[in-house]
Amino acid sequence: MTLHSSVNYKCSYCGTSFVPMPVLSECPKCSLKSSVVFDNFIEDSVKSSLYNLETRGSFLPPAWGFITIGDRYYWFAFEFLSFVSSSAKIGEKELLNLDISENIAQKLTSKFLNTHDIGGIGLFANALESYLVSLLYSLKDGRIKNKTEVIEKLSDSRDIEGDPNKITYFNLGNAYFLNGDKSSALNEYEILKKLNINLANQLLDLINN
Repeated sequence: MTLHSSVNYKCSYCGTSFVPMPVLSECPKCSLKSSVVFDNFIEDSVKSSLYNLETRGSFLPPAWGFITIGDRYYWFAFEFLSFVSSSAKIGEKELLNLDISENIAQKLTSKFLNTHDIGGIGLFANALESYLVSLLYSLKDGRIKNKTEVIEKLSDSRDIEGDPNKITYFNLGNAYFLNGDKSSALNEYEILKKLNINLANQLLDLINN
């Protein structure tokens, strides 16, 4: 388990699920410009990727579930960063110190998209290309120093959001567990089971295994 995304947006016109970002806010199917833009989505993608790297030793987690459309983008991010490391013939942690030019970043992104399954939906290619190139640029700046920092950020976001956000409670419980604080993880489980029992059970399975 790792840090999941709470973004689950659909185009108001055609109903296509996608993530509008500053780099590309138009629907990949009907081209309608979204009135909603997730400004921090790339930063959050970097945080989730680096959290995997720190806690699991790889950008790619051993297991991953698609809870939201944002989670699907995250998975592409994990695969892409692992692909870039492999292409550069370096370890994944070494990628954090590698300076990659815009030209090379675009070439690597194009190669990745040409050799990876994107669900048979070619119209997402441009959106994913912009997302992945931006992700690569943001990688070094977004480095998370330790798991305690992750917990603090998640706790702050939970308090600010006001409305119960089941993904945040799940992520926070997961972060507490990975940081060795089982008691706090179980507290998040107790809150989460009142909001979403299926997600709460996934968290409990993680804590008890």
